[in-house]
Amino acid sequence: SGYKSAQAPPLSLAKKLMFILRDHYPECLEHVFVIDAPLAFRAFWILIKPFIDPVTKSKVVFLTGEEAKNEKLGGLVEECQAEPFMLSTGKMENNIDVEAFLCQTAFDKGVSEAV
Repeated sequence: SGYKSAQAPPLSLAKKLMFILRDHYPECLEHVFVIDAPLAFRAFWILIKPFIDPVTKSKVVFLTGEEAKNEKLGGLVEECQAEPFMLSTGKMENNIDVEAFLCQTAFDKGVSEAV
């Protein structure tokens, strides 16, 4: 299936995510997985990468293709908590309101506990 521009979160949401990660999770984040990113996003990443802290930069992992996603995410995410675009065996089919989750959910809550 892959990325479709209709699925793209607004740029403002991506910006909010970056500020949330920076302000609330300094040195706590192990990885950021960017799944099936379009070529335009990869080009944007190349442009902004020199301005990002080397430690943070090393935590960003681009995943494309079922084999790469299953290899990297298979041991980290349970099938019941993975949507099919993340893992080929993913069973979670909820549509999560990402903006509500990022902006309105307490940081110590999971997706299933979100209001």
